[in-house]
Amino acid sequence: PVFAQVDGPLTTQLVVNKRYLINTTNGVVNATMPIVNLTIGDSIEIADGGQNWNINNVILTSASHQFKDAIGNIDDGPVNLDVSGVTVMFLWTGSYWRIIS
Repeated sequence: PVFAQVDGPLTTQLVVNKRYLINTTNGVVNATMPIVNLTIGDSIEIADGGQNWNINNVILTSASHQFKDAIGNIDDGPVNLDVSGVTVMFLWTGSYWRIIS
């Protein structure tokens, strides 16, 4: 799938099974994870489109689901994407959003 371009500053709702190229050169992006009609295996992939996440973060929130990182920590969020040049995938497990990369 092709990446959808998102430019900050912006507040937006993410959609499952979609790839996002988020550019925060001009400001922070606040994004809300989907909470309804989720199926195990649904994913969201987010890439740093402007190499500026270390300056202007992407802030992810979820109204009712938690996030689990690679070492097993579970958190209510928000999740701050603050490392420039990376791509991160979130995988829905049926209970929480697992941070894959």
